[in-house]
Amino acid sequence: MNFDHIFEDLEAEFESTRARGTASSVLSRCNCLRVYPLQGTPEILFAPIIGSDFVGGLSEEFAAWSLYPVSQILELVPQNDGDLELPRLRNFDRSLLDLFDSFAKPVEIVWYPQAKLTAPNRGMLADIDCGFLIIESARGTVAVAPGSVSKLSVAVVDNLSEEIEK
Repeated sequence: MNFDHIFEDLEAEFESTRARGTASSVLSRCNCLRVYPLQGTPEILFAPIIGSDFVGGLSEEFAAWSLYPVSQILELVPQNDGDLELPRLRNFDRSLLDLFDSFAKPVEIVWYPQAKLTAPNRGMLADIDCGFLIIESARGTVAVAPGSVSKLSVAVVDNLSEEIEK
């Protein structure tokens, strides 16, 4: 039995575990995320949240929550803004539909279709029905599949902030 190899193996395992622990806490320690979407320009999100199928946070103007389906994100770059006292990233098990379903309605919403040449749409989220966002828009009532959007923006409202804090 070679004790040198055992100690080398244990030391390597310890270093690997420590490195994984440091890497896994990088997201949870950040208070800002730079989101690189599959299409569109990168965006910095403050007080970020990660749900089961989305990433979101306050836009730079703090006027809206930007929400990206995970399937529409190329990469996330964790950041910290030491000048702002913002909450660190919050991780919770809700889906995007669950989050929207918990809002007091109607709530103002902007959705960006995945089609690159399509302009964003505006309306009032009225309900969630059969897995679709039911939105009252200038075109009338539309049912939007969450999987068809590249980004959603929700005006900052008290009930949203309360739901995220829960």
